[in-house]
Amino acid sequence: MSDAWHGRPDLHEALMTGYGRPLSLAEEEHLVVLSVLDAVSGIQYGAAHGDPELVERGRRTLARLRATNRL
Repeated sequence: MSDAWHGRPDLHEALMTGYGRPLSLAEEEHLVVLSVLDAVSGIQYGAAHGDPELVERGRRTLARLRATNRL
């Protein structure tokens, strides 16, 4: 899900505004775990079903998490 607002801080801000409060540390950590699982699942599914866009989205997510030392 976090790939949806990458490079779009306005979308992330809108999500947090709609949520009504900042995420707790545990929720932030949970979001990282879910992002990794979603990325790996997308890479696997995309590779198996010939969907290079899905594979690339998964790789972008993992690269972004690595670059921010969250992985």
